[in-house]
Amino acid sequence: MIAASSLGNPGSANAKRVSQPEAIKYVFDKFLQRRIGLISRLLRRDPHSLDAIALTMTWLSALAKYCYPVLNEESSAEAFCRLLSDFGLNFEERICIPRLLRSTKPIRELWGFRRKLSQRYRLEGYYVVREIDLDPNLSDFKAFLRKAGYKRRPRAMKPATFAQLEASVRKSRYSYILYDDYRCSVLHEARIAHGREPFRLYIPGTQMYYENQGDESPTRPEEYTWLFASPEYLFKTLKHVRKKLRAWSLKFKRNIFEES
Repeated sequence: MIAASSLGNPGSANAKRVSQPEAIKYVFDKFLQRRIGLISRLLRRDPHSLDAIALTMTWLSALAKYCYPVLNEESSAEAFCRLLSDFGLNFEERICIPRLLRSTKPIRELWGFRRKLSQRYRLEGYYVVREIDLDPNLSDFKAFLRKAGYKRRPRAMKPATFAQLEASVRKSRYSYILYDDYRCSVLHEARIAHGREPFRLYIPGTQMYYENQGDESPTRPEEYTWLFASPEYLFKTLKHVRKKLRAWSLKFKRNIFEES
């Protein structure tokens, strides 16, 4: 269902150049660590800091660009998603079921798919806040697609409709939602937090989490169930990516900043 990425693999044997450990350590322990220190200070002053969100997402996006070839907006998003999957030690890729239901609702030809999806992954009423572990991880969701008959295009489905389904699945990944909703502080302020993070910012572990917002209709729970991430969670993700990417760079003697 989700095609293998055509992006480059930073761990491939076709290394472009060999770098000395001192140069690699400087990038991660001096240059990048200073930027991380700045974000940390911003969050200590204001846990809801939009500047901290903007800098965190800027550096995650930059690392994705350096790790994998980025040709256009679509490949930029896929590079970001792959960075989190490859190097985000604290990140688990899941499929946001409410978002997938919302995105496929306007497509009449996918109502059969939506029915099977909602039967397998039921949504709660407005009085219950959805937990992220109710969303399937990527491997479990692929198993659902196989069982439901959507691993490949069904004979009765038009290629264009199946392409719409594939796009909806890609854009319902947690990693894509982070890229789409949090890479711009202005976008974050306008669409997500309205100037501040929702009240569940200080939940234990600072995971991604759901909020119930908007339409309270019990017949359309996907319309008010929205996924969020705290600034602290985004910041921890950046630190985990830096740590694992540093270890990879030293192991393979690759300085991704010199190869672009």
